Amino acid sequence: MKLFRFSIAPLALVLASCATSWHSAEAIPAKPEIAGVYDIQGDGLGVCMTIALNANGQYRAINFGGVHRGDASSETSGSWQLEKNHIFFYDAKGRYDASAYLNYAEIFYHHGVPAFVLARHLHNGKVHEWFVFTKQPRGEA
Repeated sequence: MKLFRFSIAPLALVLASCATSWHSAEAIPAKPEIAGVYDIQGDGLGVCMTIALNANGQYRAINFGGVHRGDASSETSGSWQLEKNHIFFYDAKGRYDASAYLNYAEIFYHHGVPAFVLARHLHNGKVHEWFVFTKQPRGEA
């Protein structure tokens, strides 16, 4: 049993580091720099979202995904926390829901600006650019 536990630790470390290996070698953005408005354009077939991360730890997200089909946009809000290179999203009652669309994301620099990708869109440490939330030059949310 002991041998099994020690063999998992290096594997977990390697897998955890894979997610960031495709990013630039720049440092992880600091919390004050992360605050702002992020957009994701998606593939043009319904994945369009804006997320405002406030410096006070609150967020507001608007999903425009179905608007092109006549569906209404949807909104959600809550709080967010930064832990190392991850952003964790909590609902309006302060609960973390691992099954929610916004659960946690990996933060990094993309083309020199803060960006993040939801963990659900990472595949073997890689993500299509469609799914990268990029900070917009609009100031703080």
